[in-house]
Amino acid sequence: MELHRQQQGMGISQDGRFLYTQVHGYNLLLTLAVEEKTGALSQIQETPINGIWPRFLNFSPDGRFLVCCCLEGQIIVYRVGSDGKLTDTGHHGFTKGAGGVSFFDPNL
Repeated sequence: MELHRQQQGMGISQDGRFLYTQVHGYNLLLTLAVEEKTGALSQIQETPINGIWPRFLNFSPDGRFLVCCCLEGQIIVYRVGSDGKLTDTGHHGFTKGAGGVSFFDPNL
């Protein structure tokens, strides 16, 4: 896929095996495997985003979920498989102009 420099937001899995990037204009999440010895990237999944202009992503503290926010307010939660692939959980939200995703520990 020719991305035309449309990437917006990147994240790497806790174990360093997978890189995730959002591609606005195409409204996609790309999952890339990171080759352990060389760091070479290979695309393993292309996931459509049910939102407009994805901007931010973040992982849940345990790394089991990835949350994507879009400029037009859509918030989508994906489950991260052991193979790095994403599955839409069906948990979606909306807020006016989502500006990012953060998690916090209420025990701190």
